[in-house]
Amino acid sequence: MTKEDLLQILTNLIAYVDQALATTQKYAMYSTSFNTAAPMEAGLYFVWENQDLVYVGESGNIKKRMANLKSTPNHTLRRKIGQSLGYTLQKNDMFLPLEEQHLNLYCSTHCEVAFVPIPVGRREIEENFIFRVSKPKYNQDSTRGR
Repeated sequence: MTKEDLLQILTNLIAYVDQALATTQKYAMYSTSFNTAAPMEAGLYFVWENQDLVYVGESGNIKKRMANLKSTPNHTLRRKIGQSLGYTLQKNDMFLPLEEQHLNLYCSTHCEVAFVPIPVGRREIEENFIFRVSKPKYNQDSTRGR
């Protein structure tokens, strides 16, 4: 397989994700449907805050990763949203209990999530989306050679 063949495969995967994302349902973060809709498959997940794409992530198991999204110490996105609301992380990588409750409410009313299962090329496609949308608000700078 040549380099050109691999680039074509990646281009096709990106087009597939673009098309899937245009038609896939968005779920309110932390809603019952959010919990049941997340597939136990590898893939990408996209988070919107007030209609703006603010985070693109990848996981070997989207459902398990979404469970992490509910825990401040386990997901950087949750910490970044809390910090954007003016909360200060405590030593245990959590916010104060009242702030944690408010963060849950904020995310459930202002954030939506969509999932696109894809078994291969997740990191490359994730980075493509991150750089294509001028780095979503909560994505960190890449540590993968960019």
